[in-house]
Amino acid sequence: MDLNISCKEMWIKKGNIFYLTLLALLIVIPWILPEFWLSIFISIMSMVVLTVGFRMIYITGRLSLGHAFPVGIGAYTSALIATKIGINFWICIIISGLMAGLIALVLGYIILRIGGIYFVVVTLALSEILIYLLIWADPLTGGITGIVNIPGPEIHLPGILKIKFGYDLLPYYFLIFVIMLVSVGIMYRLERSHIGRVLHALRQNDLLAEHLGIDITAYRVLAFVTSSFFAGIVGSFTAHYHHYLCPEDFSVMESLFIQIYTFIGGIESIAGAIVGPFVIILGSEALKVAKEAQPLLYGALMLLVILWLPGGLITLPALFKVKIRKR
Repeated sequence: MDLNISCKEMWIKKGNIFYLTLLALLIVIPWILPEFWLSIFISIMSMVVLTVGFRMIYITGRLSLGHAFPVGIGAYTSALIATKIGINFWICIIISGLMAGLIALVLGYIILRIGGIYFVVVTLALSEILIYLLIWADPLTGGITGIVNIPGPEIHLPGILKIKFGYDLLPYYFLIFVIMLVSVGIMYRLERSHIGRVLHALRQNDLLAEHLGIDITAYRVLAFVTSSFFAGIVGSFTAHYHHYLCPEDFSVMESLFIQIYTFIGGIESIAGAIVGPFVIILGSEALKVAKEAQPLLYGALMLLVILWLPGGLITLPALFKVKIRKR
């Protein structure tokens, strides 16, 4: 009995109640909300994978302003091999993740040696270069108009099951739910391991870590590649979900939104990176905020968080508890 109680206390301390509740809600949502809201939650879950991945790079001491870069690589890789060669989506999505990860591996050993504002500028440049290349390679990528008629996923087991996703949102909802579950779960376990402790040490004092014999570049590249791999997976999903791509989908502004969601939610924990997209996207949708006004809203929220809530929205419950105890 004592062992069971201690196990339950350990789960509560680790915050697993939060994750289990969130998963239960996400499973129930498709059956209780209109189809319109499914598209909102699909966007949220896609963004959660990106915010958690962005945070993984951040904890190594590097601030990226080009996280839309691997998303674009994955999206265009998947769209091109699906439309030009006719490869199955399930192969496309793996190839897209590997392509994004491979490019991150090559670039990582070069750019991750740069620190501070210089790294931010380099990642910003990568996003701009990607957009320019996509527009320049017009015969292959469709240029500014992008790629259309990207086929949706299809599950075909001869004589047993055949599901064609098409334009029905429910299969896409559960597909991105599984992608989010697997990717966030892997990054969570990675951060909780010895590797995660090393990554956090790099942000605190990378010079000391290097003197202790840690290959700081290799660990940063590992985080960069892992984050980019899952960003490529999301890019592939996005391409087949929308059935359309254009270069502007991967602009610096998209990378900036990923940053905003993460910092407002709380950069110091994975829970904060998850809460950010849920609260902000649902809040802006509930308030029917026009797309043109969203940057103003997000900027105001960032200022409020920086000034009054530096730990992010995730720290609100703890602050309320402290105030209640004081009273």
